[in-house]
Amino acid sequence: MEAFPNAPPGEPPEVHAATTREGVRACLRTVLRRLLEEERVPVTDIVLMGAHAAPSMGLDGLLDDIPGLRYFTYRKFKGLEAPVLILLDVSDADPLWDRAARYTAISRAIHKLVILELRPKREL
Repeated sequence: MEAFPNAPPGEPPEVHAATTREGVRACLRTVLRRLLEEERVPVTDIVLMGAHAAPSMGLDGLLDDIPGLRYFTYRKFKGLEAPVLILLDVSDADPLWDRAARYTAISRAIHKLVILELRPKREL
C-alpha cells in the first residue's frame, strides 16, 4: 500500500514481532527508550494503542514508570490522532484486530507508526 502523493511527510512504519506478550513488552520498552532518550520525542506525543482495555494489557508498571505515557483502545481513540502511535499485541489470532480495526488504529498516526505484533513462533 502506498501513501497518497499529497499526504504529509512521515516515517515508514516500523514493525517488530515477538512470540510472547513478555517479548512484546520488552520490545516496547526498547522502542520507548529509543524514542524518549535518543530521538527526544516528548512523551505527550506518544500514544500506546491496543484492542483490549488497559487492565488486561499488563502495562501498569510501564505507565507508572513513564509519567504522561497514555494508553487507549482503538475504539476509544477513534477520531483522534497522535504524532507517534505504538500499536500493541497486534495479532491475526485476536478477533478484535480484524481488518477494520487495524485500519482504524493505523490511520491515527500522524508522523510515526510502530506496530508490535504478537505472532506464534511458527510465523516468525
